[in-house]
Amino acid sequence: MEIQQIEDRGKQVNAIADAIRANIPAVPAKSQRPAIKNVPSSVTIAGRQIYVDGKPFTVKSVCYAPTPLGDSGDQPPLGDYFTPNYSALQDRDQFQLRDMNCNTIRLYSWDPNADHEAFLDKCYNVGEKPIYVIAGLWVGGNVSDPAVRQYYLDQFKTMVTRHKEHPAILMWSFGNEVNYTGQNDQWYSLLNEACQAAHDIDPAHPVTTANGEVYDAIYYNNAVPNLDVWGINVYRGRSFGDFFDQYRSASAKPMILTEFGLDSVNNDFVPPQEYEQSPPFAPLQAEYDANMWDEIVANKDICSGGCKFEYSDEWWKAAGDQWTHDNGGYENLNLPDRYSNEEHYGAMDVNWNDPSQPNKVRPRKVFYALKEKWSETAPVHQVSALSVPSFVDIPIAGSGTAQTLIR
Repeated sequence: MEIQQIEDRGKQVNAIADAIRANIPAVPAKSQRPAIKNVPSSVTIAGRQIYVDGKPFTVKSVCYAPTPLGDSGDQPPLGDYFTPNYSALQDRDQFQLRDMNCNTIRLYSWDPNADHEAFLDKCYNVGEKPIYVIAGLWVGGNVSDPAVRQYYLDQFKTMVTRHKEHPAILMWSFGNEVNYTGQNDQWYSLLNEACQAAHDIDPAHPVTTANGEVYDAIYYNNAVPNLDVWGINVYRGRSFGDFFDQYRSASAKPMILTEFGLDSVNNDFVPPQEYEQSPPFAPLQAEYDANMWDEIVANKDICSGGCKFEYSDEWWKAAGDQWTHDNGGYENLNLPDRYSNEEHYGAMDVNWNDPSQPNKVRPRKVFYALKEKWSETAPVHQVSALSVPSFVDIPIAGSGTAQTLIR
């Protein structure tokens, strides 16, 4: 391509990005922001419904773990990309999240002692198209050990105390799929204690957890009276099947899907390739996730929304290393290729960039499918008719440079 054509293409991309940003409220400079401390959003529970500032609230969320390529979630900073050190990474995603019509993000964990005020300010955006935050704390180890239990209770109390006044906070979340570790009696008693500890510090926000599937939530529902909202991770394929009926008869608490979705890779194709890029080029990830969202809405009497797993791919999760986009995970017979590829669930594909800039991101068709589902006004289109640019330029906010994704 001639140099002039490249320059013209860059100008076109920047113009498109400017148009996108024009429709998304910018976060004012700190000196221009009104005071927002000590005015937490009112989040209440009535029956099975969550209310924010007195209005019924449907969680339209992605699980947000923007791990840079080469990093690993089990190495420092242990998934905490919400401090000022990662402000460029956060800025990359803020207008994308709003363009997707997300009103919430779910965080798996962060350092309870770290500074997250600037990140929460960006999310709340002085109340203009805010993105609320489900702030989580990771729980692991032997939860029957008194020292381990006290450690996590102290960490949770520190986290709640530090950010309880911020209006971006929607809920607190304690643990992720700890019920899969084979210590359920001890786990659910710790969960109940953590919920009460949070209530003692912050009665203004509900507490949830991310439970692996519904079965233990049914069995242990009466063991966690202090839990306000059940969060449940469910991977049953294109449909949730009888999940909602199972939950409806088991608990009177509100519920959200803390994880749902399909990965983007077709393992039946050799070598494995994305559904969108291998015959028959069917956008199965978008179709599955859109159908799951329709079922969530159809059961809004007991379900207050959900968190699509996840916003962007994480290259560290499968066998191999964090420098390559591996195929790997576990068998799941509910999925179209009967396999869950852990590194490929993102609504955003991720790829390399200049080391001085955040990694590049590219929306998959599922991004646009959920964007339509989550819009208050957009018409409903067939997922198969949705078109996405092929590895387009998505300029990073404020860079003035077109970041072209190269495969």
